Amino acid sequence: MLALFVVVVSLWVVLACATLAIWGGVERGELPRGDLVAALGGTAACSAGVVTVAAAFAAA
Repeated sequence: MLALFVVVVSLWVVLACATLAIWGGVERGELPRGDLVAALGGTAACSAGVVTVAAAFAAA
C-alpha cells in the first residue's frame, strides 16, 4: 500500500510541475492547445488518487 501511495504522489508531483510549466507558457503568451486542461485534469485525478490511497492506508 505504501508503494502505491508513493507512485500516486510521484505522478501528482510530475503533473503539478507540468501544469506550472504550461501555465508559465500561457503567461508568456503561448497557446496551450488543450495541454493545460489535460495537465489540470491529470493533477485533479491524481489528487483524488492520493486522497483515496491515503484513506485506505489509514484504514488498514
